[in-house]
Amino acid sequence: MTKTTRTFTPDWVSSPGDAIADLLEERDWTQAQLAERLGYTTKHISQLINGKAPINEETALKLERVMGSTAAFWLRYEAQYRAALALKEEENRLKEWTSWLDQLPVKDLMNQGVIPKCRLIAKNKPGLVKKLLQFFGVASPEDWQNYYAGMEVAFRRTREEQLNMKLK
Repeated sequence: MTKTTRTFTPDWVSSPGDAIADLLEERDWTQAQLAERLGYTTKHISQLINGKAPINEETALKLERVMGSTAAFWLRYEAQYRAALALKEEENRLKEWTSWLDQLPVKDLMNQGVIPKCRLIAKNKPGLVKKLLQFFGVASPEDWQNYYAGMEVAFRRTREEQLNMKLK
Protein backbone atom coordinates (compact mmCIF):
# COMPACT_ATOMS: atom_id res chain seq x y z
CA MET A 1 0.00 0.00 0.00
CA THR A 2 1.31 3.43 -0.94
CA LYS A 3 1.12 6.31 1.49
CA THR A 4 0.64 9.77 0.06
CA THR A 5 1.18 12.97 1.95
CA ARG A 6 -0.53 15.26 -0.50
CA THR A 7 -3.82 16.78 0.49
CA PHE A 8 -6.70 17.13 -1.92
CA THR A 9 -6.74 20.71 -3.19
CA PRO A 10 -9.22 21.07 -6.03
CA ASP A 11 -8.88 23.97 -8.44
CA TRP A 12 -12.64 24.32 -8.72
CA VAL A 13 -15.35 25.64 -6.42
CA SER A 14 -18.86 24.26 -6.06
CA SER A 15 -21.62 26.58 -4.86
CA PRO A 16 -24.62 25.47 -2.82
CA GLY A 17 -26.59 26.40 -5.93
CA ASP A 18 -25.10 23.36 -7.65
CA ALA A 19 -26.69 21.13 -5.01
CA ILE A 20 -29.99 23.00 -5.33
CA ALA A 21 -29.92 22.56 -9.12
CA ASP A 22 -29.21 18.83 -8.71
CA LEU A 23 -32.12 18.46 -6.29
CA LEU A 24 -34.41 20.33 -8.69
CA GLU A 25 -33.41 17.96 -11.46
CA GLU A 26 -33.98 14.90 -9.25
CA ARG A 27 -37.45 16.11 -8.30
CA ASP A 28 -38.20 17.34 -11.81
CA TRP A 29 -39.00 20.82 -10.48
CA THR A 30 -38.44 24.12 -12.24
CA GLN A 31 -36.86 27.15 -10.65
CA ALA A 32 -40.30 28.79 -10.72
CA GLN A 33 -41.79 25.90 -8.74
CA LEU A 34 -39.02 26.13 -6.15
CA ALA A 35 -39.47 29.89 -5.93
CA GLU A 36 -43.17 29.40 -5.23
CA ARG A 37 -42.47 26.77 -2.55
CA LEU A 38 -39.83 28.94 -0.84
CA GLY A 39 -41.73 32.22 -1.21
CA TYR A 40 -38.99 33.86 -3.30
CA THR A 41 -38.91 35.33 -6.79
CA THR A 42 -37.58 33.27 -9.67
CA LYS A 43 -34.84 35.87 -10.06
CA HIS A 44 -33.70 35.22 -6.47
CA ILE A 45 -33.71 31.45 -7.04
CA SER A 46 -31.66 31.94 -10.21
CA GLN A 47 -29.15 34.02 -8.22
CA LEU A 48 -29.00 31.33 -5.51
CA ILE A 49 -28.32 28.63 -8.09
CA ASN A 50 -25.65 30.74 -9.81
CA GLY A 51 -23.92 31.49 -6.50
CA LYS A 52 -24.61 35.22 -6.73
CA ALA A 53 -27.02 35.40 -3.79
CA PRO A 54 -25.78 34.00 -0.48
CA ILE A 55 -27.74 31.56 1.62
CA ASN A 56 -28.61 33.25 4.89
CA GLU A 57 -30.19 31.73 7.99
CA GLU A 58 -33.77 32.30 6.79
CA THR A 59 -33.06 30.75 3.38
CA ALA A 60 -31.28 27.82 5.01
CA LEU A 61 -34.31 27.10 7.20
CA LYS A 62 -36.63 27.30 4.17
CA LEU A 63 -34.34 24.99 2.17
CA GLU A 64 -34.34 22.54 5.08
CA ARG A 65 -38.15 22.40 5.01
CA VAL A 66 -38.53 22.24 1.23
CA MET A 67 -35.42 20.50 -0.11
CA GLY A 68 -34.29 18.43 2.86
CA SER A 69 -30.98 18.23 4.72
CA THR A 70 -30.46 20.61 7.61
CA ALA A 71 -30.16 24.36 7.85
CA ALA A 72 -26.67 23.78 9.29
CA PHE A 73 -25.72 21.86 6.12
CA TRP A 74 -26.83 24.71 3.86
CA LEU A 75 -25.09 27.36 6.00
CA ARG A 76 -21.88 25.30 6.20
CA TYR A 77 -21.93 24.72 2.44
CA GLU A 78 -22.39 28.48 1.88
CA ALA A 79 -19.57 29.37 4.29
CA GLN A 80 -17.20 26.88 2.64
CA TYR A 81 -18.11 28.21 -0.80
CA ARG A 82 -17.50 31.84 0.19
CA ALA A 83 -14.21 30.89 1.88
CA ALA A 84 -13.08 29.05 -1.27
CA LEU A 85 -13.94 32.10 -3.39
CA ALA A 86 -11.96 34.31 -1.02
CA LEU A 87 -8.95 31.95 -1.32
CA LYS A 88 -9.13 32.10 -5.11
CA GLU A 89 -9.16 35.90 -4.97
CA GLU A 90 -6.24 35.82 -2.52
CA GLU A 91 -4.24 33.60 -4.89
CA ASN A 92 -4.80 36.10 -7.69
CA ARG A 93 -3.74 39.02 -5.49
CA LEU A 94 -0.57 37.20 -4.39
CA LYS A 95 0.32 36.56 -8.05
CA GLU A 96 -0.10 40.26 -8.79
CA TRP A 97 2.20 41.16 -5.88
CA THR A 98 5.19 38.98 -6.86
CA SER A 99 7.10 41.98 -8.22
CA TRP A 100 7.34 43.18 -4.58
CA LEU A 101 9.88 40.40 -3.98
CA ASP A 102 12.41 42.38 -6.07
CA GLN A 103 12.55 44.99 -3.28
CA LEU A 104 13.53 42.43 -0.63
CA PRO A 105 16.66 40.34 0.05
CA VAL A 106 14.70 37.12 -0.41
CA LYS A 107 17.73 34.79 -0.59
CA ASP A 108 19.19 36.29 2.59
CA LEU A 109 15.86 35.86 4.35
CA MET A 110 15.81 32.22 3.25
CA ASN A 111 19.38 31.69 4.50
CA GLN A 112 18.44 33.22 7.86
CA GLY A 113 15.48 30.82 8.15
CA VAL A 114 12.87 33.58 8.08
CA ILE A 115 11.10 31.90 5.17
CA PRO A 116 11.52 28.36 3.86
CA LYS A 117 14.17 27.81 1.21
CA CYS A 118 12.82 27.25 -2.28
CA ARG A 119 13.65 28.11 -5.86
CA LEU A 120 12.67 31.58 -7.00
CA ILE A 121 10.42 30.46 -9.84
CA ALA A 122 7.03 31.86 -10.81
CA LYS A 123 5.19 28.92 -9.23
CA ASN A 124 6.74 29.55 -5.79
CA LYS A 125 6.59 33.35 -5.71
CA PRO A 126 2.97 33.81 -4.55
CA GLY A 127 3.70 31.55 -1.57
CA LEU A 128 6.82 33.57 -0.76
CA VAL A 129 4.81 36.78 -0.91
CA LYS A 130 2.34 35.33 1.59
CA LYS A 131 5.11 34.15 3.94
CA LEU A 132 6.86 37.53 3.83
CA LEU A 133 3.63 39.44 4.45
CA GLN A 134 3.08 37.21 7.50
CA PHE A 135 6.68 37.74 8.64
CA PHE A 136 6.40 41.51 8.40
CA GLY A 137 2.89 41.51 9.87
CA VAL A 138 1.25 43.46 7.07
CA ALA A 139 -1.68 42.76 4.76
CA SER A 140 -0.20 43.90 1.44
CA PRO A 141 3.01 45.17 -0.15
CA GLU A 142 1.46 48.65 -0.09
CA ASP A 143 0.98 48.36 3.67
CA TRP A 144 4.59 47.15 3.98
CA GLN A 145 5.72 50.22 2.04
CA ASN A 146 3.66 52.55 4.23
CA TYR A 147 4.89 50.99 7.46
CA TYR A 148 8.53 50.14 6.76
CA ALA A 149 9.67 52.53 4.00
CA GLY A 150 10.12 55.53 6.27
CA MET A 151 12.10 53.70 8.92
CA GLU A 152 15.59 54.96 9.58
CA VAL A 153 18.44 53.24 11.33
CA ALA A 154 20.53 54.96 13.98
CA PHE A 155 23.79 53.41 15.08
CA ARG A 156 25.44 54.18 18.34
CA ARG A 157 28.84 53.37 19.71
CA THR A 158 29.42 52.12 23.21
CA ARG A 159 31.62 54.05 25.58
CA GLU A 160 34.20 51.27 25.42
CA GLU A 161 34.52 51.65 21.63
CA GLN A 162 34.90 55.40 22.03
CA LEU A 163 37.70 54.90 24.56
CA ASN A 164 39.51 52.46 22.31
CA MET A 165 39.35 54.93 19.43
CA LYS A 166 40.88 57.72 21.59
CA LEU A 167 43.75 55.50 22.72
CA LYS A 168 44.82 54.62 19.20
